[in-house]
Amino acid sequence: MGKANRIKNGRNAASVAKNSKKNSSFWYTLSLALVAAFVAIVIIVSSIFSTGVIMRSKKAIYTDNYTVNGAVLQYMFMADYQDFLNTYSYYVQAFGLDTTKSLAKQQFGSAAASFLGSFDGTWKDYFMSNLKAQTEQLLVYCEVANEKGIELEEDDIALIDETIHALEHSASDSGYSLSSFLNMYYGEGVKLKDVREALELSSLAAKVAEVIDAELMDGITVDEINKKYEDNKKDYNVKDYIYYTMSVEYDEVVAEIIPDYDGKTELTEEQEKTVLEAYKNKIAETKTKAEAFENYTTLDDFKNAALEDLAYTSFDSYYKTEALADADKLSDTDLHTVKVALIAEVIDEVKKDAEMADATAEADGAFTAYGVALAGENTAKAIDNVKTKLYKDLNTAVDSLFSQKLKYDSEDTLPKWAFDEAEGIGDTKKLSFGDGSSDGEIENKNGYFDIAVYMLASDEYCDKTLAKDVAYMTFADEASAKKAIEAFKAGATKDYAAFEAVAKSNNAVTNGKFENYLEGQLSYGTYETWLYDDETVIGSITETPVTNAATTDKEYAVFFYYGDGDEAWYIDVKNAIFVDDYQEYYKTITEKYPVTVVDKVLDKIDV
Repeated sequence: MGKANRIKNGRNAASVAKNSKKNSSFWYTLSLALVAAFVAIVIIVSSIFSTGVIMRSKKAIYTDNYTVNGAVLQYMFMADYQDFLNTYSYYVQAFGLDTTKSLAKQQFGSAAASFLGSFDGTWKDYFMSNLKAQTEQLLVYCEVANEKGIELEEDDIALIDETIHALEHSASDSGYSLSSFLNMYYGEGVKLKDVREALELSSLAAKVAEVIDAELMDGITVDEINKKYEDNKKDYNVKDYIYYTMSVEYDEVVAEIIPDYDGKTELTEEQEKTVLEAYKNKIAETKTKAEAFENYTTLDDFKNAALEDLAYTSFDSYYKTEALADADKLSDTDLHTVKVALIAEVIDEVKKDAEMADATAEADGAFTAYGVALAGENTAKAIDNVKTKLYKDLNTAVDSLFSQKLKYDSEDTLPKWAFDEAEGIGDTKKLSFGDGSSDGEIENKNGYFDIAVYMLASDEYCDKTLAKDVAYMTFADEASAKKAIEAFKAGATKDYAAFEAVAKSNNAVTNGKFENYLEGQLSYGTYETWLYDDETVIGSITETPVTNAATTDKEYAVFFYYGDGDEAWYIDVKNAIFVDDYQEYYKTITEKYPVTVVDKVLDKIDV
């Protein structure tokens, strides 16, 4: 190769090298620009997601005229979830639900299924399945509102505004901005307008539901009710029964065997063995006692035995809690004499609905009880205290022993037995639950053993018990409740309209009425005790503390018994007809207003 060629090739090589460096720099710069652009896009998309713009732009569930978008559904999902946690606060852990983890990563298990019903999927699937059905119904109702010309009125909007203001106050009280508060409780991107939209749709649907229910109920004729009853008497008649339940608790056996046990330390193998043996023995004794109840043939014998067993089971415990000094304690013989006489007397008083007499007497500084001389005033007080507690216990027991009603249900063991033609008054049925309820070796799996014996107390009959019409209003404090009662009493009229007017003028938290109320429909014990007391007549009014089911806050309710409703059998039959009519009506409107569900949007709900 000549010099010229070497120079030429050198220049070419240099040129290639130079161009190579230029190209490398270009692509490197371009790649950096692309990365920066990509990061910017991610930040923008993330920002858009955080504002809810994307979810808000997507239809999740919709009909021709109404839509629930992704952001609104996000709020609705979390609102339902929060309600669930409030309602089942004591059971969430037992359900196997970990509130610190994603619902989409937790399987709905058997522990929850035993209480909530079987379901195959994650907890997100469970809540979404329920929400999807509710939202579909909500939108169909809104379409009915559109058809009927039903709209939200000023009072409806005012109620929504109050809910919004309550959210704003909750955020402020918690030290959060409203935006942060909503994102924290209901999900990223949820805005106040999403909450309002959900509330407006729900309020409109609720308004329509009232109209639909009223129309369907009003359309049911007396002839329809009578015919359905005559054709299906067994489904609506009732039978009375009495029952008695006996229990053995494993923890109570532990406390008896190891009095100083702290309840936390793991038992030794030897201790577990001893406790389990005692547990088995108590279960065996309880089964033997239940067999005796099963062999009673008259209601009086059964009731007396139940009251006696309850009293004897409780007497020793109550006497022990009096913690008498040794010098004040009765001898075993005297204690037995007092126990037998006291229990017989308190049972007689309870059965006759008589006032309780003192168990002890005092003369010239000396105290006696049922012919037994007592050590002094301390002993007398202790015996009277025991009787007072037993009297209260037995009165409570009598309420349940003497007044239970049973309706036929082919899927339930007890009513299926009760309505068998071969069974009559005085016949008994035994059912047991927990450890020892099945054949085989008893183990501590459930921590309890329950056995109940039921006795039929009547033949099948038509329940003509009159329902009651009761109005209510609730307040945040007792003083406001009492003030409302005084305002109502001072009024010229004493009817529902006057009661409602007082509720509104006194700014009640809630107010309304229970029409055709039947005993047992509410869990407010003090309310039912008052309503079904012999002295409570039409026109009676009372105030009692209650717990708000949604917030668990203590409130004060004023109840007003303003009239009697229909007979129990009539209500049951009418309700059954309503259910049939509603199902037919709902089928019609769902066919008329089809709902579209976009599963891809539902999948994106962040939980």
